[in-house]
Amino acid sequence: MKQELLIVDDEYIILLMHKTIVVEEGLHESPHIIMDGELALEYIKDNDEPGNAYLVLLDINMPGMSGWAFLDAIQAQEWNSRIHVAILTSSVNASDRIKATEYPQVLAYIEKPLINRHILEIKEHPKLAGYWNKGK
Repeated sequence: MKQELLIVDDEYIILLMHKTIVVEEGLHESPHIIMDGELALEYIKDNDEPGNAYLVLLDINMPGMSGWAFLDAIQAQEWNSRIHVAILTSSVNASDRIKATEYPQVLAYIEKPLINRHILEIKEHPKLAGYWNKGK
């Protein structure tokens, strides 16, 4: 089984910072950084094979296809059960946190910036046990 990690955010410096943390904390050796929800959706569609699994660290407020639109779009896909999402956002809006619970793929709602403690929470999530937990 191939596990891929996508970091989706419209701010390049945030992508680089989060990629560094993901690698240093042993969550994934080579995460993909993607600057738009539509590009993330295209990446999965173009590269998906049976047995692939995806962990997506997803910003929700982006121009173009937002994180919410990405989540809406994957609901219609047959492979949506193989996608796990940690929302990674600057939004402290309670309605966003509530809305995130409406999507079965969302495992966590994390306020930026991503820090070591958040990586540990992702690694220890019951749906990911023994699946993404590699390294530290």
